[in-house]
Amino acid sequence: MASGFPHRMRFKQFTARYRMLAPFRLLRRCEEKALEDCKVILDFALENPPELDGSVTLSWAPGKRHIFLSEGIRQHLERLRTEVRMKSATLIQATWRGWNLRKRLGTIRRTHNIQLMGGALLSVNKTSGARTGNVSHANANNTGTATRPRPQPIAGTPPPDPNEKCDSKIIAQTCTLFGLDLERPPPVPPSRSYTVTGNSKLGYPQTRIMKMNFPEDPAAVGLGEQLRKGEAVTVTGASHRRGHLIVEHNGISLHVPFQYMELVKTIAPVPTGSGNAPSGATVPPPPTATAVNI
Repeated sequence: MASGFPHRMRFKQFTARYRMLAPFRLLRRCEEKALEDCKVILDFALENPPELDGSVTLSWAPGKRHIFLSEGIRQHLERLRTEVRMKSATLIQATWRGWNLRKRLGTIRRTHNIQLMGGALLSVNKTSGARTGNVSHANANNTGTATRPRPQPIAGTPPPDPNEKCDSKIIAQTCTLFGLDLERPPPVPPSRSYTVTGNSKLGYPQTRIMKMNFPEDPAAVGLGEQLRKGEAVTVTGASHRRGHLIVEHNGISLHVPFQYMELVKTIAPVPTGSGNAPSGATVPPPPTATAVNI
């Protein structure tokens, strides 16, 4: 047995290596039927036997766990396996290349059709434009009045180079004059010491009336005081917080949003000695803060 069959393979290993030689539907692909799968593969492999010399045999024999092969049948199986793999690879590559080529041809055809349609539309537009021009010219000649052609847009000059807009020396001198650094942005200016209402500049301190309670929950923010709605408060200046004003209340400074307050306006009676103003007339109520017209 050893001299006649120099090669042996387990059933599972044999079917895994040579299963492409038999039709897929005839193989059971289970361990209980592994020997039957090996026999099916060998039967299909021996349907077209090669030309053999006198000393070469295509013999094989099944064992309990292995299948024993002669050198001739092993070489024949390997040759068939290589041919099947090459044919399969060629078929896969040909299929993919055909699909890829058809895809590219479709794109090329669509592009070509779009170009043809664009050329046709351009020629139609030129023809219609020429006809319209001829008709308008004929109408102008018939009526005796020349129609002025529509002015064409003037092509604008390109914008100037940013480096040529201003001299770098002038920029450096300006920054040096105002104490600015070319490499850093200018500092944020401090908060102004006044507010603007209408056409008046109002300085501090100011008297304002609370429009709503602030804060809504003093315990949540850790404050013992609460500015109630309708209460008069004194604004001493602008806060470093954006949109806030500093309010003095019972010796405590609070940063209150300006939306929570409104300026106090008083009604001043007209002096009795004024002859121009009618009796009982009132002047516009000025705010309590000092107002300077801008």
